[in-house]
Amino acid sequence: MASADRRALRARTRRGGLLPAVALWIALAASALPLLSVIDPGSWVYTALLGTAVILAVGWGARRLLLPAVIVPVAEVLAWAVFLTIAFLPTTGLLVVIPTPQTFVGAQSLLAQALIEIEVGAAPLSPTLALSFCLVAATMLLAIAMDHVVLTARMPLLAGLALIAVSVIAQIVVPGEFSPGAFVFLSASILFLLWTETRRRERSRALQSSPPDAGRPPRAGRGAAALAIGTVAVITAQVATPLLPSPTARTQTGTGLSGTSINPTLRLGDDLRRPSEVDVLTLRTTLPVTPYLRAATLSTFDGDVWSPDEGDTLTLEPGSSVAVITAGDSIARTTGVTTIDIEALNSGLLPVPYPAIELTGLTGEWESRPDGGTITAVSGSTRGQSYAVTSEVPEPTREQIQATDAGGSGNDELLTEMPSTVPDNISQLASEVTSGTTSDYDALVALQSWFRGSDFEYSLDAPVEEGFDGSGMAAVSQFLEVRSGYCVHFASAFAAMARTLDMPSRIVVGYLPGIATTDVVDEERVYQVSSSQLHAWPEVYFDGIGWVAFEPTKSLGTATVFSGTATDSTDTTDENSPSAAPTAPSASPSASTGRPADALDQNNAQNVGQGSPLGSTVLVVLLVVLLLTAPGAAGALRRQRQLHRARAGDAHAAWAFVVDSAIDLGTAVSASTSPRAVAAQLRDRCKSQLRGLDVLVPALERAAYAPPGGAAGSSSLADAAASVRDELMASSGPANRVVAVVAPRSLVVRPSIEVAR
Repeated sequence: MASADRRALRARTRRGGLLPAVALWIALAASALPLLSVIDPGSWVYTALLGTAVILAVGWGARRLLLPAVIVPVAEVLAWAVFLTIAFLPTTGLLVVIPTPQTFVGAQSLLAQALIEIEVGAAPLSPTLALSFCLVAATMLLAIAMDHVVLTARMPLLAGLALIAVSVIAQIVVPGEFSPGAFVFLSASILFLLWTETRRRERSRALQSSPPDAGRPPRAGRGAAALAIGTVAVITAQVATPLLPSPTARTQTGTGLSGTSINPTLRLGDDLRRPSEVDVLTLRTTLPVTPYLRAATLSTFDGDVWSPDEGDTLTLEPGSSVAVITAGDSIARTTGVTTIDIEALNSGLLPVPYPAIELTGLTGEWESRPDGGTITAVSGSTRGQSYAVTSEVPEPTREQIQATDAGGSGNDELLTEMPSTVPDNISQLASEVTSGTTSDYDALVALQSWFRGSDFEYSLDAPVEEGFDGSGMAAVSQFLEVRSGYCVHFASAFAAMARTLDMPSRIVVGYLPGIATTDVVDEERVYQVSSSQLHAWPEVYFDGIGWVAFEPTKSLGTATVFSGTATDSTDTTDENSPSAAPTAPSASPSASTGRPADALDQNNAQNVGQGSPLGSTVLVVLLVVLLLTAPGAAGALRRQRQLHRARAGDAHAAWAFVVDSAIDLGTAVSASTSPRAVAAQLRDRCKSQLRGLDVLVPALERAAYAPPGGAAGSSSLADAAASVRDELMASSGPANRVVAVVAPRSLVVRPSIEVAR
């Protein structure tokens, strides 16, 4: 081929990058969708889409003008700086467009502000100017990098992996439900990107082929095969992915910028068995009994999972009540103020005593769930907060609560809901333990005393060893057989058994009161709460009194037992635990002065259960097998296509088969190497004559340089190419042969037919 023809061919090839650029823009948009769970949608979305389009348009234009490849990213970086100046810092730019030193100072200020907002904020963050600037700038930089990988290096598969990583990172940072639509969109956009690059290569190959083939349209066989494989993978993933455990961010048990966090779930895991602790907060109180601190309530139970409440919320304003006080006028109440100083807790869930009636000193935007008495962040987090909570604790006498039925919450159906099939031992044991009691309160105290009695023991290891590390029906049933576990097992068993007795119950996630220190502030003892004191306990609703907390966990906290009237000296309590003070009975379990309580594992509640059934396991295995065999299948399909074309006399296809085989086996082939030099290189590599090359090289030269109609092929080309591959495979080691078949390197390393030119 003449040098002028070569230049024309390169020009036509480089100008054909518009469709891949459009495909890349769509893939970038798809990969950024999960960011909407981290930062609320806003004008930054449209700005980012426009910015990436500008970057890709500049790159396409530079290639169309045949500028040197090194100039393309330089032009894109300049476009990046100009766009950010116009969009975010127009007052600092020369003529609004050209960045100045003042522009860079402003950009540094926005970056610093964004880092602070990310550090102290809770997802989803509000799209402030600083965050929007960083998001748009980062997205455009990603577009520059992907433009180079896809359109300059022509490695769309590598770009696809990078875009998947971007998408996954956002979903790991803020775990949520699996989104089939977003997954299909991202998968389809990456497949479209791969197809456009394949089409571009095929067109380039057609331009380089002999005149009889020049007018032939690119063959669709390879693209169809790739599309079929991709479609199968997407459909299989759609079916299997919801069956897999959801990725979640675990609580950090060491020191660091973020500190620890709270994930309101009942998933048990390795964190319980790690002794590392962090001091998360201190508290002091004027209440006679140091209170537990709640972060979340879990009322919905489907038999496998206790789900956090998602009821109505109210904007938290100064002086507004946090919890609903339902105790009647005849019920005595104790009012006190609890002061809490956060040390190393970074969460959107605020620890507060219950029931809180007023909160002061809190910064940021927060909202309350009055039914649960919990507070969550709208913007901001618990980090560095110092606040005071006024709470009003109902303190009925034993006679008053014995005369009251459990129920009347207004939502009893949800709070007593159980699955259609309940293991027999749960309901049977609930009936046996409470038999002989004459009131709902006495029945619950009997359950509490039974759990805290000698029949049960506290253990972090037994649930794992016995295979019931969960809080669903099956786990509760086995826990009641083994009778060894930790807080979540005791709390979930107590709540489930209460529901079998038609008593409204729920589970609370929060912190124990901590350990008393020697510090005293304003005549109030300071208590230190560590990350290992994250805890779970059950509550039962009593009409006219409200939610009453119980402490069934063996050896932790203090059992809830109300005193009688002042003239009643016959109060009996759980002999295995301290009773509530006669002069200050409390519906909340009191502080524990013993060893620290267990911390809840910070995994997703949807993972709780008995494990995947056989059908789910089979689907997961099939998905894994499909993913592992996809590269080898794609390579085999391509080789079959090349041999088919070689049998029709296509010397270029036969030579591509040989070059790809060499690359698969680890041989580097230079793009400037002639066919004869490649043949010599391969012969030297395998120490063999490779006689098939004696057929292929002349045929390739005839196809490249013969006049129109003079490059007639031969069906022996396919046999010659296959024989060369066989000899190359035979001369390679076992590991190389396995890699060549299972994960062909030529799928990524693509000198293509151009190596023969």
